[in-house]
Amino acid sequence: MKYFPLEAETRKELFKKIGGYGNKLIILKINEEQIPLQVDPEGPAILRIFKKPKKSVKKLYRAYCALPENEEDMKNLEERYDKKNNKNKETTDKDAQNEKEISIETHNLDKNNYSAIQNEIFELKNMFSNLIEEKSDDEQLKEEEKVKTICREYLLDHDFSLNFSKNFIQQMQIPVSNLDTFKIILKEKLKLNTKIDNDIIQNGRFILLMGPTGVGKTTTIAKLASNYFFKEKKKIRFITFDTYRLGASKQLEMYAQVFEQFGHEMPFHLIQSQDDLKSVLKIIKNDEIIFMDTAGESIKKDVKLSEVASMIKLINERVIKILTISANSKANDLKKIKDKFKTFLYDYYIITKLDETKTTGPILEMIYKDEVPLSYLTFGQEVPEAIKRAKITDIIGFLDESN
Repeated sequence: MKYFPLEAETRKELFKKIGGYGNKLIILKINEEQIPLQVDPEGPAILRIFKKPKKSVKKLYRAYCALPENEEDMKNLEERYDKKNNKNKETTDKDAQNEKEISIETHNLDKNNYSAIQNEIFELKNMFSNLIEEKSDDEQLKEEEKVKTICREYLLDHDFSLNFSKNFIQQMQIPVSNLDTFKIILKEKLKLNTKIDNDIIQNGRFILLMGPTGVGKTTTIAKLASNYFFKEKKKIRFITFDTYRLGASKQLEMYAQVFEQFGHEMPFHLIQSQDDLKSVLKIIKNDEIIFMDTAGESIKKDVKLSEVASMIKLINERVIKILTISANSKANDLKKIKDKFKTFLYDYYIITKLDETKTTGPILEMIYKDEVPLSYLTFGQEVPEAIKRAKITDIIGFLDESN
C-alpha cells in the first residue's frame, strides 16, 4: 500500500486531484489548514523601510491518502470490504443519506466502496496517527520555544544567572517536551558534573580556610576540628592570622578552651608576624592537624591576601586551602570571589549557611563542571552538630522547593 498526501488551495481542486486516481484511492483524512504569510509593504523602497510587513493567512486543503499498489493490496481491501459489507447489509435511511453526501465529497465513490474505505481507515488509524496529526514547522517551533521559556524562567526563579540559564538550555542534546522532563535532566547533569571529596586531610594536615567577610570561617573551623577530634580521635591545634577583626581571635580561642574541657589540650596561637609563625612551627607535633583561620576579605579590595600568601610560604608541608562560601551569595558575587582567590589554587569548597537560603542556584552554578571538589556543608551555628560531609543531593534538593 502506498501512502501520500495531496494538497490544493481549494476543495474543488483537491477533489479533482483525488478523482484522477479513480475509485481505488482511499481517503484517510482531509484537513483544512491555515498557513501564515508575511506580505512585504508596497510603494517606493525608501518608504517601505518605515512600514511593517502585513500578516496574512493562506488556506490549504490537504488529503492523506492510501493507494493499493499490487494484487495483494487489492485482495486485502476486497476481503475487508466483503466482511464489512456482510455486517452492514441493513442501513438506515439516515446512514444512507450520510454515505451519499460523503460519496459526493470523495468523487462519487459508491456506497459499498466507502464502507470498505471506512474499514481501512479504522485499521490504519494508529499506524498513521503521526502523519495525520503532524504539526507544521511553525507550530512545532512555537511549542519548543514555549517550553524553553518555561525552563529558563524556572532556572531564573532559583537564582541561576541568565547567562547560565541560556547556555544550559541551548546545549541540551535531549529533546524536552515539558518542565518535569527538564527538571529530571537538570538534576542528573548537576549530579554527573559536580565533584565531591570529603577527605580534606588526605594530602596534608595544615588546613587553611579563606573566603570573603561574613561567611562563618571561624565557626566552620571549630566544626571541622570537632569532627576530627570527636569522631576520628585526632589531635588538634588552632592558628589564626585574623588580627583585623575585633574579637575574632578570642572566638577561636574560646572554642579551643571548650575542647580542653574534654581532657585534652587544644593549643591556640595568634599569629601577628612571620616570627610568630616560625616559633609555632617549631613546636607542632607530627600527629596534629592544624586548622588555620584568616581574616575575611572584601570582594572589591585586596588588603590582606598578600600577607596570608607570605605566611603560607613559611610552612614546609603542603597547605590544604579551602575556599569558604556562603550559600546565600549571588551568582555574580561568586564569580568575583573565585577570581579573587584563584591565585591561591585552593583545593576544596565548603558551603556555609545553607539554613539561611531558599535557593541554591548560584552555588550549583558555581560548582557545575568545576575541577575543585565540594567537601563540607554547614547549616547553622551549633558546634559540632551543624556540619556534614557534602552530598550533591543536599543542594539539589532545594530545586524541589517553590520560591
